[in-house]
Parts: sequence; C-alpha cells; structure tokens
Amino acid sequence: MTLSVADFVLNDPRVQADPYPFYPLLREEAPVLKSELLGQPCYVLSRRKDIMAVLMDPKTFSSKTAPVASLLFADPPEHGRLRKMVADKFTRLAVAPMADVVGPAAERMFTRCVEAGRFDGIDDFASPLTVYMMGRLLGIPVEQVNNIRGWTHRLAEYAMAIRLGRTPSPQAQQASNDIASFFLGLVETRSYAEDATLAVLAEHFRAGELDANQLVRFATLLFGAGHTTTTNLIGNCLYMLSQRPDDLRRMREEPAFIETFIEEVLRTRPSFHRIMRITTRDVDIGGAQIPQGAIVRLLLASANRDPETYTDGEVFDPDRPARMHAAFGQGIHSCLGSWLARLEGRTALRVVSGMAAEIARVPDTEPTPLTGGTFNEFGFEHLPLQVRALADHGRATS
Repeated sequence: MTLSVADFVLNDPRVQADPYPFYPLLREEAPVLKSELLGQPCYVLSRRKDIMAVLMDPKTFSSKTAPVASLLFADPPEHGRLRKMVADKFTRLAVAPMADVVGPAAERMFTRCVEAGRFDGIDDFASPLTVYMMGRLLGIPVEQVNNIRGWTHRLAEYAMAIRLGRTPSPQAQQASNDIASFFLGLVETRSYAEDATLAVLAEHFRAGELDANQLVRFATLLFGAGHTTTTNLIGNCLYMLSQRPDDLRRMREEPAFIETFIEEVLRTRPSFHRIMRITTRDVDIGGAQIPQGAIVRLLLASANRDPETYTDGEVFDPDRPARMHAAFGQGIHSCLGSWLARLEGRTALRVVSGMAAEIARVPDTEPTPLTGGTFNEFGFEHLPLQVRALADHGRATS
C-alpha cells in the first residue's frame, strides 16, 4: 500500500499505533502540514529545526491550549511559579535515592514474571512498577495507589473534551470528580508522607498559593504523566530487547550500556510523539504562514529521526554518538520527571538483564498498541512476552 500525506490523520488509531512510515514523508513533502484535530484546524510540524524553534519560543507558541488550571497548560510567569514549587523534588540528585525503592520493587515484580515464564510487559511489570513509584514519590498510601491509576485513564478523555469545548462523558466527569475528592481528602486529613511531593503541594495550598483545583490538577498531572511516560518507556525497552537478544548479555557485561540503550529507545520510540501549542501572533515557520490563534502539533518522534541531525536516523543504534533528542521536550516545558524516568528505566533493565537469559515475543500473539486518549502517547496496551531465566538456560518457556 502506497502512503500519502493525506493518509496522516491525527486522531486515527492506526496512525497512532504505527506513525513511523509517515514521518519521512511529512518531513520531505509537507514539513508544515495543514490538518485538523477532532474538527479543529491545526498545523503539524515534523522537522527538528522547526520543532525546536517552537519549543524555545513560549512567547509566540503558548501552552494555554486548554482552559485547565495546570502546569501543563501554563505560560510564564505562572508556569515558572508553579514549576518552582516542586522542581527540587525532581532533580537528578533528588531522585537518586529512589533507586533504593525501585530496585527491590522491580526485583519482586520481575521474579514473578521469570517464575511464570510468560508475562505481559505492561500489566505485569512496567505499569505496576511505575504506579508504585509514583505513589511513593507523592507519598500516597500504597493501598490506594491503584485507585488513581484507574481514574487517570479516564482523565485523558476528560482533558481532550475540555480542550475542545465539549461536554465530557459521564464516566470521564465522574473520574474527574473522584480524583478531586481523593486528593483533597488526603490533604484535609494529612494522609501522606511528610517528606513527599504531595506534602509540598499541601503546604502551598494552605499558604493560599494554590487553590483546590490547582492542587488537584498538579497532583494528577504528576502521577498520571509520571506513570504513563515511564510505563511506555519500560515497555518500549522490553519490546526492543525482544528484537535484539544480544543486548541483554551486553547489559550484564557492560552496565553503562544500559544508559545508552535507554537513550536510543527514547530517541527512536519516545513515550510521547506529539505535543500541542497555540500561536499568539501571526508567524512564519518552516516557510509557512501560521495565523494567530492556530493550533500547532509538534511531532517529537519525527524530530528525533530527522536526517539533518541524525545519520541513519531510522536505525536503532545504541552506539551512535550521543546527540540531544526531544523525547522529554525542550525549553521551559521540558519534562519535569525526566531524571526519575531514566532512573526507573535504568533500574528496571538492570534487574531484567540480571535475571533473564532471553526475552522474546510470544509466538502468534501480537502486542496491542496503545491507541486513543489524547492520541499523543506511543507504546503498548499489552505486550505478551516469554522469558528464560538466566540461571536455567535449559528450561523451556511456556
């Protein structure tokens, strides 16, 4: 089947599941593609230089793409005020001690996978691990963490409806109400760890620096984005290991290889493929005129493979010279949790490579790609895998 630019439809689940054939086509034929998203016109950017220009110019390209009181949709100076409240919790040094928490958790969870011989890379490992970690980071009682996971799946639908000026579905509205009651209840009863991130947000709330809505949105964003991004990262790493069996051995022999492997996964299979901005004035970008008030969609994953920056950019090569990628964005809205995501990914792969001699796809069982939501995410809903234990090379997996 021959693809054309016209086949690139932003809210098509098939495109979300496998957008990669379109990216070279877009960069070459339509680097600024005029399209639409759920009935609204928008401009889709696919070249790295154009995307970087947008990310580094928040004055022209605003993040206020939804009427929601959230760090994600804030511009300076409000963005800086909000981000500063929790930034100290997410530095590289601040998250380093979390390795003592994520390591044992990953070992417990992956031991069960190895013992079974077959597992779902998402449901049995990546998702429960990141849910547990975000609960610990926020300081939420562990027995209540899974409640939030269920609600956050619905909140993507809620956010999209609000962004488009539509009425959310009853289920999405209920999820929004439930998560608001949950976080406000924790703050009211002080049912959180005193040194955790939710305690910081509660302190700003009591000081009048956050209202109730901002508190809920902030806590929800930290949990939802942190869980989703890192679940996709670990799942995408497991998928690549199932395609590259020798890399498990190399991780055991060269521990530093784990980091370069993760960075190449982030470059070639980032958790988020698209982000959105809105223009505050008429602007020329990539040779195209974009009017004030227009939605701009940035294809981060396309930028990460642009041949103007990356030689053989379509090829997965963990030994390529280090280059900046856009998996965590750039500029003032660069991902707050990037160091935590890397730490969780690094620890997960250390555990996996230390326990598994081989990870492979389950024959005749296809992974289920992640589709829907805001159509920004890339990864798997389900990733069936089989594993052979390192200490028992002769045991057949079932």
